[in-house]
Amino acid sequence: MKTLIVQRRILIPPESLDRHVSQFLEAARQVIEEAREKYRSYTLELEDIGFSPGEGFVEIKLYFREPEEAELKNIT
Repeated sequence: MKTLIVQRRILIPPESLDRHVSQFLEAARQVIEEAREKYRSYTLELEDIGFSPGEGFVEIKLYFREPEEAELKNIT
């Protein structure tokens, strides 16, 4: 099983997330779409999302994985 990790900093201070939640979610959605577009030649599923606060930003980590062979047979 192959795993791909994509990480990006979203420039919204963690202490103000409650006031900027829609901007944060839109930025997270954009990171997911960009990763899917960049790696579209792979058969990947978004497995997990992680967030880490930093000074003046929140780091988002996307964990993609290749589906197991049995899962691929169920899709087709």
